[in-house]
Amino acid sequence: NALLSQEFDGPYEVIVSDNGSSDGTIDVVKQFVEKDSRVRAVNAGQKPGVNYARNAGVLESAGERILLCDGDDEVFPNWLFEMNAAFDAGADCVGGTCILTRPTGEYLGVLGPSFHYTWDVPAAAGANCGFTRRVFDSIGGFDTSYLVGGDDFDFFWRAHFTGFRYVEVREAKIRYAVRTHFR
Repeated sequence: NALLSQEFDGPYEVIVSDNGSSDGTIDVVKQFVEKDSRVRAVNAGQKPGVNYARNAGVLESAGERILLCDGDDEVFPNWLFEMNAAFDAGADCVGGTCILTRPTGEYLGVLGPSFHYTWDVPAAAGANCGFTRRVFDSIGGFDTSYLVGGDDFDFFWRAHFTGFRYVEVREAKIRYAVRTHFR
C-alpha cells in the first residue's frame, strides 16, 4: 500500500521479486496485481539469496531508475519523489534513511543514508537504495555469492570505483523492521 500511494506524479512500476517465500507473500502480491497494473510479481526462487532476487527483479523491470526496498519495510509517502529528485539532479546511485523500529513500532534509531567502512567510500543500505540501469549493467548487478550481508557495500563500492556518483537522500525514508531474533 505504501508503494502504491506515493506522492509522485510520474509513472512507475512495483516489482515484487519472490525468492521462494513460504509465508503467503505471493498470495498477497497476487491480490495487488489484480487491482493495480503497476504491480508485477517475479519468481526468483531458482537460487537462494536476496541478491539473486534483486537481480531478477531489476532484469524484469522496464525503468531506467531502480529503487530497492525490502518486503518487511515501509516506505514513507515522499520516498519515490525524493529519490527521483536526486536522479534528476545527476545522481547515479542513491541511498536513503532507515528509521529502525521493532515489529511493535517502537523507535530504535536511525541508520544511513550511507555507510563508510575501510575507505571513505559511501555505500547505501540495500533496504533503501537506488541506481540507474546503466550502473547495474556496467558493474554486473549484485554479487550472488553474498548471502547474508556485505552485498550492498560490494555493489556501491564497485559503482564508486567505476566512476558513478552516489548521493545521500536523507528525506527518502523507510521504516526498517528490526528482527527480535536471529535465524
